[in-house]
Amino acid sequence: MARLRLRGGITSGAPPPDPPPGGSYTFPTTAFNFPLLPDDGGTFSNDGLINVADYGLVPNDSSAAVANRVALQSMMTANQENAGTSWSRKTIFFPNGTWYLSGLGSNTRGIIEKKDNTPHFTAGLRIQGQSEAGAIIRLADNDSGFQSSADPRFIIYQSNQAGAGGQPHYDSDGLGLEGYRQIIRDLTIDLGSGNSGAVGINVAMHNIGAIRRVTVQDAVGTGRTSNRALHAFAGLAEERQGAGPSHLSRITVKGCQYGFRLAQLMCGQGIEHLRIVNPGTCGVITDSNGLFIRGFVAENMTVPVAEIRTGDSWNHFSEAAEFLAQGWEHASNGNVMTGSLGYLLIVDGVFSGTASSVAAIRNQASGAKMFLRNITTTGFLRAAEEGGSPVQSGAATIAEYATPPTHNLWGQSVSSINMPIRNTPERGWSDISQWTSVTDATPGFPNGVEISHAGGTQFNNSWAALQSAIDNCTTDTLYFPSARNGRVKFAGSGTIHVDNPDLKHIVGMGAEFSSTVAGSALDLTFDQATRPAGSETVTWEDIRMESGSNLQCHVHLDTPRDVVFMDGHAWDITNTAGATGTLFVENVQSASIDFSFPQNVFTRQQDCDNDQLFTSYVGGDYWAFYVKCEPHVENSARRTPANWDGRVEILGGWHSYQPNAGEATTAGVPIFEVTNGAAITAELSVAGFATSTGGTTGSFSLYGTETQNSVNRDLLPGGAVYGAVTVPALAARGTRHHVTLYRSKF
Repeated sequence: MARLRLRGGITSGAPPPDPPPGGSYTFPTTAFNFPLLPDDGGTFSNDGLINVADYGLVPNDSSAAVANRVALQSMMTANQENAGTSWSRKTIFFPNGTWYLSGLGSNTRGIIEKKDNTPHFTAGLRIQGQSEAGAIIRLADNDSGFQSSADPRFIIYQSNQAGAGGQPHYDSDGLGLEGYRQIIRDLTIDLGSGNSGAVGINVAMHNIGAIRRVTVQDAVGTGRTSNRALHAFAGLAEERQGAGPSHLSRITVKGCQYGFRLAQLMCGQGIEHLRIVNPGTCGVITDSNGLFIRGFVAENMTVPVAEIRTGDSWNHFSEAAEFLAQGWEHASNGNVMTGSLGYLLIVDGVFSGTASSVAAIRNQASGAKMFLRNITTTGFLRAAEEGGSPVQSGAATIAEYATPPTHNLWGQSVSSINMPIRNTPERGWSDISQWTSVTDATPGFPNGVEISHAGGTQFNNSWAALQSAIDNCTTDTLYFPSARNGRVKFAGSGTIHVDNPDLKHIVGMGAEFSSTVAGSALDLTFDQATRPAGSETVTWEDIRMESGSNLQCHVHLDTPRDVVFMDGHAWDITNTAGATGTLFVENVQSASIDFSFPQNVFTRQQDCDNDQLFTSYVGGDYWAFYVKCEPHVENSARRTPANWDGRVEILGGWHSYQPNAGEATTAGVPIFEVTNGAAITAELSVAGFATSTGGTTGSFSLYGTETQNSVNRDLLPGGAVYGAVTVPALAARGTRHHVTLYRSKF
């Protein structure tokens, strides 16, 4: 099958051409200003958003810091959910203004913690600011609760959904593997001056979660003082057991000792569009985990930009006994988590400063690995080093570098495909005049749910009512009002067509669709027939399905418009010959691509939980930035299929096989599979990919297999010899393996 590459297919109003590979990177600057929505039947204003101003918080008054913190924590208590009902996901809203806060009060980890009414830590913490530059949460200077860098505290403390599922959960710290459905957008956190133990955000999201367009800064970073002794500890820290994966995008950290800290043995973390300015110790560090960054700007640097470390003094509290009993404690306690587990991937980095005595990027952990591409530095000793030795003779720029060993089964020089990358299209929040509530488009829909401390009622709705809301919308944005969020029950299965040519944005604001009948399906079709000038994309955002067993969402593409599907669930995504636009998938769970026609795809944080990356792909470019595959059933569908065409590039990923009782091992089941005839029509490159397991029978004995013109060769953990070609063993990652860089025959 001949490979076809389509790039839009429409000339009128078409998106800009793809940037050339290796081109100069620019941090995105599109403005996002969230509108002050009208009341829609909620207890308070702003369409049921929990507006902090409605609970007595006063902006722009430093003397109100303690009173504001008391009022804020009272607001959190007033809006607690019953245990097990974190699916209501009300959204805290900070209007523009500087909101001073001081002290922890009765909280133990952060000023903003989410707990249920038992009270235990829980997930589903949602925070929306009016704008990144205008909505500022400001910690008072020299706050007594934020003075220990060895035991830091947070402004926002994301936590785990306690008591859900069968995973370990630790109520004392809010730890665990189920920090689901959390989001923070469009605000600034100012850590003040003299708060050496302050961290902006404890990042603890899992499978579906995002932080977008957020700045964290301290007094040094803002220029209010030049005294580096007054730095805060870190902008963001993800160092608690069980965190990841999630999606971080457009993150800026100004000042602080560290911009971003990652540790702990789990799935890794992807960040796209990261900007670090003038940190005190290091821009980003990772210890025993995989950190994947695409689009990284570092400015005014006097210290290294990025480091892989081992045995670092992690940001951990005194651990609870039930946590320590799991054997997943810090690396310093001598267990499995060592520096050999660390991985750092940076693509498109622009670093500048006056750090002439240090390398910009440093791998200081024996056995840890790096993949670097399109890195430009000025003002550093060199661009990168491993174990103190210069990378590529100490050059200031790096076109591409991968820590050996790298892999090609045919003796070719190994390099990535280096596919041209398109950012997910950004269109700022529309003006309030362009927002239509589903309750206005179809009065009476949806019939709930507003969850209070006392619980809520679930009402049945018809899919026809939702279709009517889409069809009747005369503005570019249709939204589900937050007051009516929660689990929106529909009657059985349904079909929805997004075919309104004026509609650009469907925003769920945390809504979760469910069905009255288990095993139901939503067939969601994007089938606008035209691409109106100035309307390049249609975006479906922030709507989740209750679960795969209750309501599977099948997405169908039949439109020339670019489609953005983000922050939700899609069981699979199919296309027709009419789907000539580009598909962008971002922070979506169980999104398996099943294409019958050529189409370009760009995915970020594609979480293939219980599914595969794609079941069918027939041409075009498929670019994936961080993928997680975690199948629980061993069969041949839980991998890339043998027969597909096109170019596929994976930058960052994690694969775990979790066998159920009585299942066979993964021996002989490849993660990647490539098949070509005499002509090479399928090409694959993978960088920064790691494997793990949920059980003793889950080790992989076969990482990849290629059949090229009837000749078969395998990518094996222990390496192989094929005639004159010696394929090295994969790099060890504890008892598992890294795939530092693998390229199929090209």
